[in-house]
Amino acid sequence: ALLGFRRHSWRTVTGGSRNYVAEIAARLGAHDIRTGTPVTRVARADGTVQITAAGRPPEEFDAVVVATHPDQALALLADATPEERRLLGAFTYTASEAILHTDAAILPRRERVRASWNYFLPAGAGQGPRVTYLLNRLQKLDEPLPYCVSLNCEEWIAPERILRRIPYEHPLFTTESVAAQAELAGLGHADNTAFCGAWQGWGFHEDGLVSGIAAARWLGATW
Repeated sequence: ALLGFRRHSWRTVTGGSRNYVAEIAARLGAHDIRTGTPVTRVARADGTVQITAAGRPPEEFDAVVVATHPDQALALLADATPEERRLLGAFTYTASEAILHTDAAILPRRERVRASWNYFLPAGAGQGPRVTYLLNRLQKLDEPLPYCVSLNCEEWIAPERILRRIPYEHPLFTTESVAAQAELAGLGHADNTAFCGAWQGWGFHEDGLVSGIAAARWLGATW
């Protein structure tokens, strides 16, 4: 017998996720927003945080929210505590290249079974999973061509169908990193520091949002 199922109802931001960044920036108004200014050093002392950005002298703040990958956070901290080194150091990353293309051959043959995320695990030992995001379904694109983002599938994609290659580093979820997640609450708070990012969950936008809300609440935000 066949079992019926319902697809999850995924919601997307109209115009792409860049729009909620623009909305946040607009609400900050006259506050100082700096783009293209990488932070090179974060140091905590005497209840304050000293932040150094490229090409600028050190500046002093009451607190800091570090919204980077954990390995990047450790590289920024001039005075990382043993607890920060242990928990942030539990996370590792794997490099991968995403390919944006229009090759429908990478998708299931029957259109009715094509999903937002299409997953295939080769039988050969040592081969990684092959994943293709169907953007037409995921982002509700009304386009005649299938727009896909694929990982670990290059040999299956016709070269003339490739539109762009995008290098990424994705968090590698291991027994150690998942165990560290359970201990993250309050990490750095004694030194006026909060950490947030999708790596505190399963790597999705929603996980980044949840961790960002937690950091905002620590700073005193209420809703």
